[in-house]
Amino acid sequence: MKLLTNLNKLKMKIDLFCPSRERINKVLTFICSIITTAKDINNINLVLGIDDDDPKLDHYLKIAQNLDFIQVVRYPEGLIEKIGLCGLWNVMAEQTTNEIIAMVGDDMKFETPDWDEKILKEFSNKEDNFYLIHCNDGMRGPGNKYANVPPLAVNSFIHRDYVDTVGHYMEEVEPNTFGDTYLDKVFELLNRKIYFHDIMIRHMHFSEYGGKDQVSVNIEKTREGIWDDPAIFEEKLMPEILKEVEIIKAKIA
Repeated sequence: MKLLTNLNKLKMKIDLFCPSRERINKVLTFICSIITTAKDINNINLVLGIDDDDPKLDHYLKIAQNLDFIQVVRYPEGLIEKIGLCGLWNVMAEQTTNEIIAMVGDDMKFETPDWDEKILKEFSNKEDNFYLIHCNDGMRGPGNKYANVPPLAVNSFIHRDYVDTVGHYMEEVEPNTFGDTYLDKVFELLNRKIYFHDIMIRHMHFSEYGGKDQVSVNIEKTREGIWDDPAIFEEKLMPEILKEVEIIKAKIA
């Protein structure tokens, strides 16, 4: 039975979830970084989450038509106002099936060769599937600008068993923020975070690299006052995090 399990794990693929809007140039840079660094592009399904009212929708669809490893998940007009950004991540999870699911952004860039093989190998070597892998974002941690700040899982790779166990990919209590922080905290409390400092997925955030666009402005508006109030995370999200930790502990046991 263990041999069969290991053989199944060797067949795992990665769903890279990437919501985007009006950022064709950034998405093309992001896609090129995947193509030039992946060991085997067949390991990857890039899922672009695009609004139906995006003025650049046709451009996104044309890119997907020309590259077999790209899937477009279309959001009905106004959906983000109803369910928030975290809800959009959940829609992507619902419309995909691969074993490993990853949170990435169109302002990121893969720089390390064979990153896909390394991540899949790490999951295949585990006794169970409840781990979170995250990689160097070029901002936090040793050797980066904010060397003394612990690396946060702004990019993350988890097994779909997490979704099946807790009932969602992203918690929607605070619908437009804390998605990465939430997952980071769950797996930190489980003591099941794995950090690959040698895999660079550079986060080219406008705060460090410039190029703040209207999309970034709109996202910031949905988060006004939230990040400045630590009580929001402690009072609204920590109770949910602690519940999930206990659910996963029971599943592992």
